[in-house]
Amino acid sequence: MDVKGVMGLVKEKGIRLVDYKFVDLLGTWQHKTVPVGELDESVFVEGTGFDGT
Repeated sequence: MDVKGVMGLVKEKGIRLVDYKFVDLLGTWQHKTVPVGELDESVFVEGTGFDGT
């Protein structure tokens, strides 16, 4: 699915929050939840920052 498809699905389903899940360098599961308003094409191209302290 491309970026436009994801954004269309978000709108169609009324999604309000996005939860990014990943494994850090030590192998621990992490996640970051953001409002859907922070989701745009730049997130798919450039990524997003995360402070894991």
